[in-house]
Amino acid sequence: MAQVPNWRTKLIENYPNLLHPPEGQPEAAASYISCEEGWHDLLARLCVRMQAALQRGETIRILQIKKKSATLRVYWRGDVTPLTIARIHEATAVAEARSACTCEVCGTEGEPYNLGGACITRCATHARGELVPAPPGPENVHLVRVATPGRDRVVARRYDREADRFADEDPTGLESKRRETIVTENWRVDLMLTHPRLFEIVQDDPKSSFGYPNCAEEWRDALEELCISIETALGQNETFKYFKITQRLGVPWIEWDGEVSGDTVAKIDEASRLFGAFVLRSSRLDGREKPLR
Repeated sequence: MAQVPNWRTKLIENYPNLLHPPEGQPEAAASYISCEEGWHDLLARLCVRMQAALQRGETIRILQIKKKSATLRVYWRGDVTPLTIARIHEATAVAEARSACTCEVCGTEGEPYNLGGACITRCATHARGELVPAPPGPENVHLVRVATPGRDRVVARRYDREADRFADEDPTGLESKRRETIVTENWRVDLMLTHPRLFEIVQDDPKSSFGYPNCAEEWRDALEELCISIETALGQNETFKYFKITQRLGVPWIEWDGEVSGDTVAKIDEASRLFGAFVLRSSRLDGREKPLR
């Protein structure tokens, strides 16, 4: 009996010019899909949009498709014009926004749940863990990188799930209660601007802000995960601000202030502990301490 291809290999076979599988071996594609079937439809929509974005003679290669913090992540590279880059960024942003409100198991509308410190998106039927309270303000608002003349910007955009698009037709003219931020060359400032609920930012001089990360770039991914974990832990009316992010004798040192419940404090402490353990593991190289600066 012939083997029936699963949805992942079928999708890869349908879009070989994007996913570039070895001939006859779709399961061996470097971009093999690391998420559940509930996101099959939004991935198919993404591939259609990415393919439509390409102009004559342009090529791209999707390097990785995975889940991170309950939302889709797509990494790619290619030889394309700035216009095509903008179109592909728009397509991936829409797919990521849809994944944030789509059950990864069945594809129906879902919400974020905290399952033992991991964030997942589930419908009521497939829910596991604790429902993450929605933040104050409009629903389905996402920070999206937008290319504009002279610079990239990160703006807040509301995703319309029924229409499968962002509600604003012109993101450069979007008005939102959330502050627009400029993408800088300093990852520390970008991190702070991306998580305004956690940082009290001095607008004229972000480097002088309390909580400005005084650490090496090796901490970047782990610190991003820590921020997401803390935002997930915070209740609707709870407040949190970093006071200090630094190191003491090579050990991560974090100080913060806020008004949170005892349960939330425990979750923040656990997330911080995991962050510290990760940094200490990754800072060792060949049995020696790896410099953090």
